[in-house]
Amino acid sequence: MEARNVNDTGMKKALIAQSLRALSEATFQLGLTMQSDIKYLADGEYKVGKGKSVDLIDSRMNSINQSFAFIHQATMLRAGIYCNEDEMAAMSTVFNEYSKFISGTVSKNATLLAQCDTSDSGTEKGIWKSRARLRLDVSEFNKQLNAPDKTIYLGISKEYE
Repeated sequence: MEARNVNDTGMKKALIAQSLRALSEATFQLGLTMQSDIKYLADGEYKVGKGKSVDLIDSRMNSINQSFAFIHQATMLRAGIYCNEDEMAAMSTVFNEYSKFISGTVSKNATLLAQCDTSDSGTEKGIWKSRARLRLDVSEFNKQLNAPDKTIYLGISKEYE
């Protein structure tokens, strides 16, 4: 966001590129960490820690929750940077990547994560079931991007409130 206040065009572009690269790399690494932590829970590896199973599960769930929070925030920041630079197709790509992450990592494992997360109510409005519904359908947005007369309105759906 500091790039918005830089007057030098070259420096501004470099800061934006650096920010996007750092956010992308961190998101990728945390996605791998999250997948590894989920696999650890799914495989029951915590059972080998005699009497420490609860602590091992809680530790992995803490890591998963932190990873998810950062991935979500980084995705919104990347999309915001692209939007601010009037790069709507790139913003759409970011949202598509996020939807694939939600489908492939969160939705697929929502039941397991809800069972392991002591802060989750286990209901449809619980943390992991809610996160599993964060998939974004940007197909209509992509159609608008490709339309000859572009007027795009962005809004927030109240479908899951």
